Amino acid sequence: MRRIFFKLFCFIFTAVTLSACATITIRAERLVPARHPLADVQSIAIIDFPSFEESEDEIAEKLREHVISEIQQNGFLSVADGHLPPTPTGKRAPTWRDQWKNYGASVHASVVLGGEIDRAGVQTTADGKQGAIVLTTHVLDVATGKILGNDRLIKVATFKYSESDVPDDDDIMNELIKEMSQSIVETVSPRLIGGSVEFLKNPESETGLQLALSGEWASAVASWKEALRHHPESHVLHYNLGAAYEFLELNDLAKFHFHEALQLKKDKRYERAYGRLSQSNEASKQLEKSIQQEDLDEPMDEETDEKPVTDQD
Repeated sequence: MRRIFFKLFCFIFTAVTLSACATITIRAERLVPARHPLADVQSIAIIDFPSFEESEDEIAEKLREHVISEIQQNGFLSVADGHLPPTPTGKRAPTWRDQWKNYGASVHASVVLGGEIDRAGVQTTADGKQGAIVLTTHVLDVATGKILGNDRLIKVATFKYSESDVPDDDDIMNELIKEMSQSIVETVSPRLIGGSVEFLKNPESETGLQLALSGEWASAVASWKEALRHHPESHVLHYNLGAAYEFLELNDLAKFHFHEALQLKKDKRYERAYGRLSQSNEASKQLEKSIQQEDLDEPMDEETDEKPVTDQD
């Protein structure tokens, strides 16, 4: 009888131990900013995309309307609508950066997006038609007046008489405007990315896991941090915090918690996680060092304050 009870106890202990360290994989999504400096942007002002050619004014206005519509449908940024006021003239006329900055502040926007069309139109050739839009965009931080991004975007569509029915010029341009507006929005809007995140399950991590399953990452992290205050020796909590921080691309915090988990328990899973982050950090340092060296090797150009086209003469 004692032997039966002993075996039963061993079975229960093994089952509890396994369940306490069971893994759970969560399919998760998170928002990634288009650029790191745009991570905290919530509202954006869209100004005109003017051109030197009066014939392209209608294209510029349609493009602006499509960009606003795309951002609104995207739903990640609020649009502060309105047109940039006419450029003042005279010796004390503000620079284009000051003008954009003041306008963005007046409509309570975090950033201002605008640019200029370099080329837009449809050309008829011997064997078909070719439509093209070429433009340069600028994203300005309203708080600092700094440029957060410049992009030169090109959209081309070619139709040959021998291959298909060639649409008229307006249809070609409307399609290009739609495609270009999507490309412009991609340069400023965050995007959702998905991935699988492996966590460990024990009684202390249960609440955080439920929150993570619901996509409430901030609450899940807060729950595990609170649990860690009561269970400071829990390698499971440290590992889960590391996994969450790694998914959120907070690699320094992730590396710290993977290291703490490894200190508390020698485990191959913890070793792999810590080693992965250590290699990633070293690669980032090497990349940053090479970029800095390239900057030192290149001659510095004096900053110009050439004003983009914002008004017609």
